[in-house]
Amino acid sequence: MKPAQQQQVLELLLLLARESLGEQDFAALFDGEPTRISEITLALRDSKPFLLLLRGRLAAVARVAGALKLVGAERLAEWLGDDCDPCLVDRAIEGYDLLYRLLLELDELLLWTGWPLLGTLHDPVTALKE
Repeated sequence: MKPAQQQQVLELLLLLARESLGEQDFAALFDGEPTRISEITLALRDSKPFLLLLRGRLAAVARVAGALKLVGAERLAEWLGDDCDPCLVDRAIEGYDLLYRLLLELDELLLWTGWPLLGTLHDPVTALKE
């Protein structure tokens, strides 16, 4: 993944974390603004509420993609089959291309304006401007 894409994914994960945890709990994850990718990923990997939200949203995508037999759905199901919730953060970052392709295909097949995460992942640049 290109550094610019990785940065977008991290910013998106931070946005989702802020929304799911609330400002106070989100601020408690970091001492000031995070400056390193490792700080962000470690904090998100340790946040149980964020991990539950991420797992739930990825599971929803996996169910629909699996039912439609989309290429890559089985890989997403493998991620979710692992009991390592903190690993989902790393997989979402490293496998962003897979997620993006699945969401584009779902959007095209279903004309899905979708849930907040789906719409956000479909156009992360717009989501970051909101």
